[in-house]
Parts: sequence; structure tokens; C-alpha cells
Amino acid sequence: NKAVKFVPDIIISDVMMPEKDGLELTKDLRNNITTSHIPIVLLTAKTTLESRLEGMEKGADDYITKPFSSTYLKARVDNLLTQRRSLQELYRTNFDEYFQAGRSR
Repeated sequence: NKAVKFVPDIIISDVMMPEKDGLELTKDLRNNITTSHIPIVLLTAKTTLESRLEGMEKGADDYITKPFSSTYLKARVDNLLTQRRSLQELYRTNFDEYFQAGRSR
């Protein structure tokens, strides 16, 4: 699995793929500790509410229907990456503060 090997910042996948569909891919990535934190955007021609809900239930961060605006996709990716970086910084700061407080005792 390339995602486990390379651990990308974000994954953008089509829902309909030949070997493993995007929903199965999302489920597998969310169930792996190495990849569970990676934002996932699913692209699809399936526009029903049920299809969108299924994508979200599998753990997708967004479910964008085709045809889509490349400007919208870029904005969504930028937002997801900014949110993840903010969370990482928050956890890193709290982690550092926690261990510094423990050493001063």
C-alpha cells in the first residue's frame, strides 16, 4: 500500500476504481494507525444522498461530485491541510508542555 509506505499529507481518490473502490480504500486507511490521520477526499459521479452518506460513514473528509470545480477542490484541500497542521501544532505544544511540567517536579 503506497499510503502506508509514503504517508502522504492528503489522499484524493475516485470512488469507482477497478481493483478496490474508494470507499473500501477509505475504510482500510481509517483502520490503519499509520494512515488514519490522513485527510481523504473522494471524487465521484454518484450524486445520491445515500452515496454521499456512505462516503462520510467510511471516514472521508469530503465527498465531491463530478463535474467539480478545480478551484473548489484546491480550496477544500488547502482547508483540510491547514486544519491538520493546526491540530498537529496544538498536540505538539500540549505534548511539550506536559513533559516540561513533569520534569520540573
